[in-house]
Amino acid sequence: MDQNYQSNIWKYYVYQFFSGFYLIESIGILFYLLAGISYLQLSIIEVIGLVVVVLLEIPSGTFADLIGRKYSVFIGLFLTGIGLILIAYGFSYVFFLIASFIGGIGASLISGADTALLYDSLKKLKKETQFNKVFGKGKSIFFVSVVIAAAVGSLIYVVNRPLVFYINGFIFILGAFFFLSMYEPKNHKNSFSLKKQIKHIKDSLKYTIQNKKLTWVISFSIFSGAFISIFHNMLRQPYMKSVGIDIAVFGILTSILFLSRSLVSYKTYDIEKRIRERVSLYFVVFLQSITFFAMAFINIFWAFIFVVIIYCIWSYQEVIMECYCNRHMNSKQRATLISIHNFFRSSFLAISFLFIGWIVDLTSISFSLYILSGASLLFGLILLFFRR
Repeated sequence: MDQNYQSNIWKYYVYQFFSGFYLIESIGILFYLLAGISYLQLSIIEVIGLVVVVLLEIPSGTFADLIGRKYSVFIGLFLTGIGLILIAYGFSYVFFLIASFIGGIGASLISGADTALLYDSLKKLKKETQFNKVFGKGKSIFFVSVVIAAAVGSLIYVVNRPLVFYINGFIFILGAFFFLSMYEPKNHKNSFSLKKQIKHIKDSLKYTIQNKKLTWVISFSIFSGAFISIFHNMLRQPYMKSVGIDIAVFGILTSILFLSRSLVSYKTYDIEKRIRERVSLYFVVFLQSITFFAMAFINIFWAFIFVVIIYCIWSYQEVIMECYCNRHMNSKQRATLISIHNFFRSSFLAISFLFIGWIVDLTSISFSLYILSGASLLFGLILLFFRR
């Protein structure tokens, strides 16, 4: 039995490589803009996916808890692949919206289920204290995969733009079938019914509200990562272009970004052990705000170094917050509790994407970065003040 749970660890690493092989990482936004859409329309594409995630996030987490995490991830990866293929097939705003809708369903089914399966596998092995290390290594592998995919994807894009999306879609579908080989803990193979699902959601929401420490950790996790997510999904590629970086080297620079993320993810376990939780939280808030400000103020080629810094902060934040959140969750409701976290995160991002898209159209990318700097500092300080 322990062998099955042990095998989940290396399979999780392989899964991270599949899910990180995102060929469109360095050119996806530019492909959308090539179709003649505005930044507001771009934000609407992002919001469509997020709204679907918001609506399905908690029910999909409950589905994973009651039916099986591996089946939830399988369906999610499969739909993500279909969404990518549709983007290439349609190459129009309408098809981008449909693909975002399908991708949102896929993301909600994956969200929380993969992490919950990993954490409970470690718990069965009595190695849950190693979660930071295993999750960080998984993230490191994910980013190495992104690095390879970004370089390969940009080369394919130069030859045939739609082909990148077709290949990427089939890779995700292949990854979906691989994930089915993961071993599901038997206590999570339960019968499914609407009544049971509703009760499970209510119990999980009650658990979140009553666990004040978990509520705070979820809140900090959302606001300490959301602003970097906004930059990544909407502003990174246009910002790099605005500071004079040639599109031809986007793939190389994206590789540098994700190699940096990979290294930080791999070393987060050791770093966090030394500086501990309190210093880690202050570090994430202040360095993030300062870096966004520097990016807005210094608008020349070498400002790319600040993009690298913001991605390193993001990696550190992701790994430590996954650990802190899971530490306060119970196994029976873990996927649903993670989905509750992601539900509120996606809700906040949906509003923020529309706001930032509107701001960029009205003003500039630099002004939007000033807003991200101020917002990350304000929300961070408020939450640190109320830290329990």
